Amino acid sequence: MTLRDVCFHIAKILDEASIKATLTGGAAATIYAPDAISSQDADFILSFSGDSKAAHDALTNAGYSLRNGMYESNKHPFTVEFPRGPLAIGSTNEPIETIEISEGDSRLSLLSVTDCIKDRLAGYYAWDDPNSLRQAIAVAKANADLIELPRLRKWSEAEDRIDSSMRALTKFQRFVNRLDS
Repeated sequence: MTLRDVCFHIAKILDEASIKATLTGGAAATIYAPDAISSQDADFILSFSGDSKAAHDALTNAGYSLRNGMYESNKHPFTVEFPRGPLAIGSTNEPIETIEISEGDSRLSLLSVTDCIKDRLAGYYAWDDPNSLRQAIAVAKANADLIELPRLRKWSEAEDRIDSSMRALTKFQRFVNRLDS
């Protein structure tokens, strides 16, 4: 199974249990740029915090086991996590756009391309994580016709105002420069 297969499989398990969740992080980036990014885990944010027990029950009934806060399967090497919600990116309260894609009879909710890039940039801004920058660039290059660069700049400006020590605008410019190279 590929990570994409696992994400759709988990989405189907959750959907059958009437649980709404959104794929984020490196796994969402892998969906958008599979040739450039290879995450080893799938992070789903549950729409309602009360769904965590139901999600646990659904995954364990499907053969997953919980170890160190991650769900594992003996059928693939990927882990599944449910980071604490609500769905948020960075420090701003800007609305987050999600999309839904289908494959067979499974539907997967994930961050929009632009919000996936914001999510990866947030890691780069906060922790100087070069892997997050690399992922943001890969997603942007693979989906150049879908990204909203002015929206990314505006969000980066807001992040910089909230915490100028992150140097979000300087880092955003580095991101833009790397897109052109």
